[in-house]
Amino acid sequence: MATGIGETLRTARRQQGVALSDAVAQTRVRESYLTALEEENFAVLGGHVYAKGFLRSYARFLGLDPEPLVDAYRAEHEQPDEVSPLAQQQPAFALPTQRRSGLVVGLGVTALVLVVFFVIGLGADSRPGSDVALRAPQPVPTSEPASAAAPSPSRQTERARPKQRSRPDKGPRSTQRPRSNQEPARGPNTVPAPNSDPTERVTGNDVDLELASTGGDSWMRVTVDGVERFEGVQSEGQRESYSGQSITVRIGDAGVVDVTVNGQERGHLGERRQVVDKTYTVAGSA
Repeated sequence: MATGIGETLRTARRQQGVALSDAVAQTRVRESYLTALEEENFAVLGGHVYAKGFLRSYARFLGLDPEPLVDAYRAEHEQPDEVSPLAQQQPAFALPTQRRSGLVVGLGVTALVLVVFFVIGLGADSRPGSDVALRAPQPVPTSEPASAAAPSPSRQTERARPKQRSRPDKGPRSTQRPRSNQEPARGPNTVPAPNSDPTERVTGNDVDLELASTGGDSWMRVTVDGVERFEGVQSEGQRESYSGQSITVRIGDAGVVDVTVNGQERGHLGERRQVVDKTYTVAGSA
């Protein structure tokens, strides 16, 4: 169903006499994506996050307020997603009844087995021969029960040992996870980017930052010395450079963007589909 988003974008572009090729050069968005926005073919844009990012970038380029267009997109395309979790939760109410019925059957079978063993035990105790069999072990010296009872502590300790061994096994698993976050380095000159501190001070007169989309498209916002220089989607294979005293970046898919600071390769700042904020500033600056 048409929402008027595409017609608004197409009309604004034609009134300004702007060709699609010029819009591609200015917005750094692929021509196929701009065409999809004007035709309201949002399915090819890769999801709601990317669709709204493309829409904001294109609207700002045309001098339009992007928020009404984004609100129209949300009203038309994001409302069905809010209903689906309720439908998925409905089958959960039927599960307790099935589990209760299985539990009742299991308890009934267990009770029946206990009753049978109890009846068999009473029958065995009522036989005369059973008394003789039970009384026969009594004259045996007390040392034999002691020796028979002695292995039970050792068996308990043997059973307890595997439990003690299983606890240390959990330690290496937790320590290996942080290491995987430090492995995005792609070469001998790569310096892993720390995730603990969002601000990094570098030496030199300026901060020279290079962002290269090597693994796919990614939305990003770049602010240089307090001025927003770029906000939009950087396509795969595209490489952009920025210079200033302080540079702040917000990357929507940190796992596909390689970062280089003052000639030093930092690799990826995060994993795939992870949003990362990072600030690079000259050491000693305010």
